[in-house]
Parts: sequence; C-alpha cells; structure tokens
Amino acid sequence: MVRAGLVVVLGAAASTFWLLFSTHDRGLTSAVIQAVSAVLVPAAGVGTWLLRRRSDAPAVDLDAAAETVAAAARLRWERGAAERRLLHPSRIPVRWSWSEKGVGGLLTDAVRSPASRLVSVPGLAPVGPWQLDDGGLPDLLGVFGGIGSGRLILLGAAGAGKSSAAIMLALDVLGHRADLADPAQRRSVPVPVLLTLAGWDPSRQRLNAWAARRLELEYPFLAATEYGRGTARQLVETGRLALLLDGLDDLPERLRPVALRALDEQADARLVLLCRSRELADAVAVGGHLAGAATLELRPVTPGQAAAYLERCRVDPPPPGWRRLVDHLRRHPDDPVTQALDTPLMLSLVRDTFPPGDDISRLLPDGGFPSREAVEDYLLQRVLTTAYAHRPGQAAPPYTAAQARHWLGHIAARMGEQHTRDLAWWLIRRWQPAWFRVAATALTVFLTLGVGLSFLVSGALNAKVVFYAAVSAVFLGLVYGPGGGLPRQWATFRWPEVVAPATLRKTMLFFAAVGMIFGLMLSLVFGYVYGLVSGLLSGAGAGLVSWFFHALARPSVDLRSPLPPPACWQRERRYRMVFGLTLGLAFGLAIGLANILASPDHGTPVEAITAAMEGGIPYGLVFGVVSSKTWAAGLTFCQLRLAGVGPLRMMSFLDDACDRDVLRVAGPSYQFRHARLQDCLAASWSPE
Repeated sequence: MVRAGLVVVLGAAASTFWLLFSTHDRGLTSAVIQAVSAVLVPAAGVGTWLLRRRSDAPAVDLDAAAETVAAAARLRWERGAAERRLLHPSRIPVRWSWSEKGVGGLLTDAVRSPASRLVSVPGLAPVGPWQLDDGGLPDLLGVFGGIGSGRLILLGAAGAGKSSAAIMLALDVLGHRADLADPAQRRSVPVPVLLTLAGWDPSRQRLNAWAARRLELEYPFLAATEYGRGTARQLVETGRLALLLDGLDDLPERLRPVALRALDEQADARLVLLCRSRELADAVAVGGHLAGAATLELRPVTPGQAAAYLERCRVDPPPPGWRRLVDHLRRHPDDPVTQALDTPLMLSLVRDTFPPGDDISRLLPDGGFPSREAVEDYLLQRVLTTAYAHRPGQAAPPYTAAQARHWLGHIAARMGEQHTRDLAWWLIRRWQPAWFRVAATALTVFLTLGVGLSFLVSGALNAKVVFYAAVSAVFLGLVYGPGGGLPRQWATFRWPEVVAPATLRKTMLFFAAVGMIFGLMLSLVFGYVYGLVSGLLSGAGAGLVSWFFHALARPSVDLRSPLPPPACWQRERRYRMVFGLTLGLAFGLAIGLANILASPDHGTPVEAITAAMEGGIPYGLVFGVVSSKTWAAGLTFCQLRLAGVGPLRMMSFLDDACDRDVLRVAGPSYQFRHARLQDCLAASWSPE
C-alpha cells in the first residue's frame, strides 16, 4: 500500500516537473504550481497528523473483542431460536448416543486425549466414558466443556436437528459463560461461533485464515480499527473462540476428505463439527477420521415422544383431528406417517403447516401413504401451499403458490450450485451475466448526463456535455455496473479508521483514477494545461471525499448484530446518495478552481464555481445512484424477470416469504426456514 502511494506521488511529480521544464509559458507554470500547492500542502499536513495518530493507536484488547462477539452471538442466536420455535411450545425431545458407524476413534481418546492441551471449561466437570453413551440436548453443554480432546462431532440424518442442536448448544455455552461471577473464569470460557463451511477450500486456505475471514463477514465490527484487521484471527488462534462448523456435507464431495484432514491437523481449539451421517462416513473412508473427536449421533424421535410433543402444540383437550393423529402415532409405530414423523424437521412441518382450524385428517387419508418418503414430500409441498393460500378475512397473497414455487425453486437451485444456505441480496448479481448491467448503467448515465443535462443547461444537445457524458458512462458502467463489495452504512467516526490501510488504498486509487480520467478528458477539449490543473484538483477532491466517507462508514452491521436485509438495503442507498452528492460538490468546486487558475475567460470566481456546480452536482447524484449495491441488485432483478425466473420486486417478494415463514432472516441475509425445503425445491425446479 505504501509502495503504491509512492508510485502515484512520484508519477504525478515526474509528470509535473517534465511539463514545467518543457514549456516557456509562465502562465502555465504559475497555474500548475498553484494547483499542485493547493493539493500537496494540505495533504502533507493532514498525512503527517494522521500518521502520528496512527503510531499512538492502543494495543488490541482481545478479551474485550471476545466479550463483544459473545454479546452479538447471543443476541443473534436467541433471535434464531425464536424464529425456529426451538423453545416454544417446548423443545422437541431429541436424544443422542455414541455413534457406531465407524466415523471416529476410540472413546478413551476423546475423553483423555494425550495430544490435547485443553482443560475443562470453568464450572464444568470433566466427562467420563459413561457420560458419552447417551444423553439429551441439554447434556451437550457438559460434553462440550468437559471433554478432554475438545473435539465433538454431531451427526445424523437430514432433518435430524443438527443445526438446531448447535444453536441450542451455543446458547447454553453463552448462558453458562454469562453466569460465571469471576471475570477470569468467564474469560476462560471460549465464545462459541457458529459458521457454515460453504465456500471453504481447505486445499487453498488454512482453517484459521478462513475462519478469521468468515468472522469478519459475520461480525464485521471485528475488522474495525478499534480492534484491528487481524483481531479475528488472534481470537481464533488464542482459543478465545470455539468453532461450531456446520455444513461439511454441503462442501463438494472431493473437498470433504481434504476438509477433515485439515481440521484434524490445524484445529487446536474447541471444535464442534456437524454433518450428515452418510456423507461423513464417505469422507472418513477417504481422508481419515477427526482424531480424538467424540462422535455423537442424533437418534430418531420415538412415536411416544412425537405424540407427546404434538399434544403440547395444541389446546387441551386437542381438536378431534389432532387427537386422532396423536393416537395414530402411539398405536401404529410401523405406519409410514409415524415413521416420517421421527425427525424434528417433520414434526415442525406438521406443527406449522396445519394451523388451528385446518383439516389435519389429510395427513391420514383412506388407504394411507405408500412410504415415509411420500409423507415427507407431502409435508414439504404443503409449506408453500399453506403459506400462499388465501384465508378468509385476510387480503389475498400478492403472489400465487405457483409463482412462489417457481421463483423460490430457482433461488434454491442457485444457492445449491454455490453450496450455501445464505441468500445475500448483494450477491444475487452473480446469477446473471454482467454485460447487461454494464450496458444498462452506461446507457443510463449517458442519457441522464448527456441528453438530459444538455437540454437542462442549453436547451439543445451540447457536444462537449455529450462527450463528458460518454466518457463518464463508460467509466461508471465498467466500474459499478457489475457490482461488487459489501453494502455500507454510516458509523461513528473513529480516528484510527482514517489511516487504516484499506481506507488509504481506496483513497489513492480513487485519486489516481479520477485525476487521470478527468485530466485526459478535459485535455482533449481545453488543452493540456487546463486538463492537468483540473485533473489534479478533481482527483484531490475525489480522493478527499472518498477518504472521508470510507473512514465514516462500515459494512451494514450494528456493533451488536447485523442489520436485517431491508434495513441493510435502505442504509446502503442513503449512504451512496450522500456520498454522490458530496462528490458532486467536490467536483464542482475543483473544476471551478481550475477555471479560475487555468481558464482566461472564467469570469468572476463566483461565476466560475457556479457554472462548474451545474455539472458537478448532477454528476454526483448520478454517481450516487449507480455506485450503490442496490443499483446492481435492481438490474439483476430485471434480468431475472426477463428470464422468467424471478420477480421484478425481489426484495418485496423475499420479505413476504419471511412473513409467511418460508424464509427467515439470518443477519443481513435470508435463509430457507428448513434446509430440506431448499433441497426439495432445488431438486424439483426446472426453467419451464
């Protein structure tokens, strides 16, 4: 970053001195000296002051960072547990036992691992072999904190409740941590962070580096300069965080054995791994097992447990149809319906897709279902049918069940291709080719600035304005049309952020790009003297605005928890509009000063700056619109609508799906409420 800055400064200095020594025009020399002085003198003073402040930055307090992560994680997963209805009306009675599927090592190695340096979590006793034979979800806290190896694997079939078990384990650990009165003991309890393995390539990325990057995405305040860019990695490497990793089965099949080997060799803190039983067995057969891990398998829910849970989901006494289903589960343990309702997923679908007053007798038709798979497919299909059904006394849904099935099926298929459970609205652009957005952005900029501004200023097409608009259209289309980066929002101004390497890098890049483009563009029309002066001043103005706004903004995340997608969308748009308007004012002022310094017929200084503002402010407003992540996302939604695979108002559709319990909010992203539903929709989707 420092080298890049030196290259930019030396290049600008060399060009300036070459121009001065190659000309005998005193007017030119004076104008250039004034322009360079106007840029470099304040910049040198500010730079010196900033570097002094940076050298005085305090050391990172890792314990404080861990406490902040704990607060954010607890808030997030309390919300997640409520949305999944994991606590109310009651916990689904899931139990586990030691796995006999041949995917782990000896039980004694898990209890007393000779290679592990971990000690029991304060407040929890070491576990013995007998404590790993059988247990319920509340018992996982003792296993997590008391196992000698610090490694735990939760496996089970699809829908067995692995993700829900991980959420409840994380909340139990965080609750136990908060209950410890001694601050030293509290600091010794690692903060559990639940991450999905989607996107990890263990053949290219080491575990700690990948985990640190994911943590900065999940908890972006860790990348703020009050902690430092490397804080997340230090938290992982010092054992202040415990990794709960979900989705090994979502990785490409060839990477699963590689991931297991990487976890075995590189994980040196407490680790919980979640995976489907069959996929884990296949990976272990190729890549070996996770040494020292306690392999616990979630058991199916028994018919009696399922019946008791469903009884608690309705009033007492339950309606006749509900009573018939409960009695059926107890009396017919071998029936396909009873067999299908042996997982938390299927029990929750019965609870949610048969609201009070609905006819549950359709789950017990005459002749019955031919297999448990048929029952599962029926319940999964009911999710959308029930969600988008018209109910008396309520407004009709804005989308039909057929539309929702087709559009959500396409979304699920795309998410499956990317091996992810998270739907981030600013990444939907990856689903469609970028050329459309580049062309649409360039055309919009050209028509707005070239045609619209020409008629606004002079009442007819102006050749110079059209030329400026064409160059700007190409630049903005190529840079901002494809989309990229994270949405941002306003944040508290922090001095260390001002001299962060990323902020300075973007500032210098913006200064160089804008200065060169404006300088060359104006040189072709007004000559190289005016072009050089205006390029230096406009580049300096753009760099200053970019520096200020990047120092004053963060990714769209609060200090404690990520923003939901609608708020993230709105704050990104507001931030970009203010950014663009300020940039337009800076451009107008820079060009006005260039007119005063290098143009002989500029009129009075007020007239020169006012005339420049007439072009600068519209340019800034257009920049604010097209530079926003919402612009690229909106164009992508147009592409999806033209292709017939998505609605034009995608955000409204996704929010409506959340209101209907088809999707849920997970920080700034959306998720399907049930991973099995995502898989089912993806498998059944076709473009027709």
